[in-house]
Amino acid sequence: MRVVLVPATMVLLGNANWWLPRRLDRILPKMDLEGTETLEAVQTPTREPEELTV
Repeated sequence: MRVVLVPATMVLLGNANWWLPRRLDRILPKMDLEGTETLEAVQTPTREPEELTV
């Protein structure tokens, strides 16, 4: 029964399947499964703070 009902409801709901309520979004930890956040940090060059000259 589950093999038929779950895919059928996912097709009917479309993008609403992946909606996460705000309350849960605040509670759940942020996870980066793809590793894109760390990859962006490595690829983005950081600027050294400029020295103040008087």
